Amino acid sequence: MKNAIKHFNILLLFISIYSAKSFAQVKGLLQDDMQQPIQNASLFLNNGAQTQTNANGVFEFKGLMQGSYVLSIQIQEQLVKVTEFSLLDKDQNLALGTLTISKNIQLKEATITDKFVQRNIERMPEIRDNIIYSGKKNEVLRLSTGSANLAQNNSRQIFAKVPGVQVWESDGSGVQMGIATRGLSPNRMWEFNTRQNGYDIASDPFGYPEAYYTPSVESLDRIEVIRGAASLQFGPQYGGMVNYIKKQSISHKKVSVESVQTFGSNGLFSTFNAVGGKVGKFSYYANINYRKSDGWRVNNDYETVNGYIHLGYQINKKMKLSA
Repeated sequence: MKNAIKHFNILLLFISIYSAKSFAQVKGLLQDDMQQPIQNASLFLNNGAQTQTNANGVFEFKGLMQGSYVLSIQIQEQLVKVTEFSLLDKDQNLALGTLTISKNIQLKEATITDKFVQRNIERMPEIRDNIIYSGKKNEVLRLSTGSANLAQNNSRQIFAKVPGVQVWESDGSGVQMGIATRGLSPNRMWEFNTRQNGYDIASDPFGYPEAYYTPSVESLDRIEVIRGAASLQFGPQYGGMVNYIKKQSISHKKVSVESVQTFGSNGLFSTFNAVGGKVGKFSYYANINYRKSDGWRVNNDYETVNGYIHLGYQINKKMKLSA
C-alpha cells in the first residue's frame, strides 16, 4: 500500500503582536502559493489554543500570555508544524516574514500478514462472457467458503448473507428452493429466471416459470444472483436471475474423490459422491446424490436421485470445449 500527502505551500503574512495587561494577541493572514486566502483552516498552539481562518483567510489568537509557542496548521486533514515563536514582551512586535511550508511524505510499502477471513459473498466482474454486469445489483455465493447445510438445500442458510431475499420453505424438505427479492412471491422461484450453467432449467420460463428442479447444492461451485429489472435480458421475470454454476473439477490431480454422508432428524439420509480431475488438457467431473427423508410435515416424505457429468478440453487459453 503506497500513498503520498500532496505537496502544498502556505504563506503566513504580517503577523502582529500586541498585549494589554500582560496578555498578547496574534493576528495573521493565511494564503496559498497563488496568494488566495485559505478558508476554514484550523490553527493550533501547543498550549491548547486553537482558532480558524475566516472567509478572508484571517485568523486571530487572543489572550496569550508571555512565553514560547509552536504554531501548527491543519488543512484538509493534513497537519503541519509551521514555526516556533516567543512572546517575550508585551510591546514586542514579532515579524515572522513569509513562511513557505512544503510537505511531501512517501509512505513505505506495507505488507498485511494477518489471517485472511474467507467470505462467501462476492460480486460479478464488470464484463464476463460478453455480458455486462456493471451497474447491476448482484451477489455471487461461494459455497465452498460458506457454512450452510448443503445436504438439505437449506435456502435460509445458503442465502442468509444476501440482503433482501425472502425464503419460502413450501415442501418442508429442501427439495426445491423458493426465494424472491423486492417483496415478490418466492413460490418455486417463479419470480427468478432459474438457470444451471447459464441455461434455463425451468420447464416453461416464459409461461409457467416455476422451478421444479434444484440441483444438488453439494455439487455447485457457486450461485450467481442478478437482481432487478436490469436482469430482464435473461428472461421476463422481474425478480432477477439465479444461475447455479456446477463444479468442473475437484482438483488438479488426475483423480480426486469427494464423498459426503449425512444423517439427520425426520429420517434424513443423504449420500453425495463425486469424482473428478485433470489429465493434460482434459478435465472431467461426475457426481451422484441420493437423498431421502420423512420431512417435517405429514405426508411430506421424499426420495430424490440426481447426477451430473462434465467433460472439458482446453483447446487454448481463450477457448474451451465442454459438454
